[in-house]
Amino acid sequence: MERGTSGGEVEEYVQPTGCSVAEVRLKNLTKKFKDVVAVDNISLDIKDREFLTLVGPSGCGKSTTLRAVAGLENPTSGEILIDGQRSK
Repeated sequence: MERGTSGGEVEEYVQPTGCSVAEVRLKNLTKKFKDVVAVDNISLDIKDREFLTLVGPSGCGKSTTLRAVAGLENPTSGEILIDGQRSK
């Protein structure tokens, strides 16, 4: 146990040994909504346990990219691989 800033005790989180999250790979991902290109040919490798932040102005495709990775949007073209398996 550790002491928190307010004087209370805070339990430290320890990730289990051998615990894996997932490796995510975007290959030439494009998402169009009619004539609007929301995501334009993005390729990205996110390693297991790597922390990534998408930053950019409103309307640049951050949320659409994350929705595609989550399976909430179907890509117009390209691939999404999670632990080497193609996302459906």
